[in-house]
Amino acid sequence: MENSNGRVRRFLPSDTDIAQVPRAELEELVDRLNRTPRKCLAYRTPSEVLAEQIDLVLEAGP
Repeated sequence: MENSNGRVRRFLPSDTDIAQVPRAELEELVDRLNRTPRKCLAYRTPSEVLAEQIDLVLEAGP
């Protein structure tokens, strides 16, 4: 969680009131972070890993 906070703070300094940031800007930031490859994910993006996990659940079925 700390690492994620650090990533967010690169774009939104700690004195930023997130409630004042336009929703579209926050969504752009989320998209950017989810499309950024991470070493801890074997250089895959969080979006890729999530999609893989969803596929596994769907393949397993009920």
